[in-house]
Amino acid sequence: MMKKIRKLWALALLTIVSLSISMPAQATLLSGSFTIVGLEDVRVGTTTINWGEQPDNFGTPTGSIFFPTGDGDFTSFSATLGTIRDLNAVTEPIETPLMFHNFVVAAAQPTWDFVLTRILAGGGSPAQCDDNVGSVCTPPGSPFTITNNTAQTGQVAITFHGYVTDGSSDPPSPWIATFSTPVNNTAGEIIAQILARGFYQTASAGRFDVTAIPEPETFGIIGFGLIALGILTRRRKISS
Repeated sequence: MMKKIRKLWALALLTIVSLSISMPAQATLLSGSFTIVGLEDVRVGTTTINWGEQPDNFGTPTGSIFFPTGDGDFTSFSATLGTIRDLNAVTEPIETPLMFHNFVVAAAQPTWDFVLTRILAGGGSPAQCDDNVGSVCTPPGSPFTITNNTAQTGQVAITFHGYVTDGSSDPPSPWIATFSTPVNNTAGEIIAQILARGFYQTASAGRFDVTAIPEPETFGIIGFGLIALGILTRRRKISS
């Protein structure tokens, strides 16, 4: 009986080791990061984000961008050009599941599809949309977090979630993009400009982090193996 338990224990362990080696070979997910800088100022309105200085959504709905850096599977992005698509709260509302294809297009890999799946709400408070140092502002229904760093300067941040596919049969790879731009205005001044002329204009820059996450079935198989190991180990202790 003890010999049989030892064989089963060894077989379960071998299965887990084999899976840990073979599964990544079956599904090669993209991973790495890259940064982008807008070649034109971005214009932010009450319901729109226009990356190409367009005051509305007429004309070409994209902005030109430059990729200063790229690493991992995105090394080829470094020092190349691309585009980023405008956003409209009517068609791309915040905190709502999306399927917005080609959000970012890289000239280095034009067939790779960066799909935007969610625009996160800002983490500030409408009550702090003022000129006070340290205030963290998010206007109602806005994806932006505006922080007043000093009496004259601040920082605007926005976060996106999505996934990227490279045109192969491999599963999509999740990404998180964070745009954080210093500005020479406080939250109160930014809101005042949007109300006065319909938009606030500033430079844009962001960072995309792409993480390879194992497929759900991989977790299930490995988890089953670990459970089996636990049961066999318990039986072994009881038998001995």
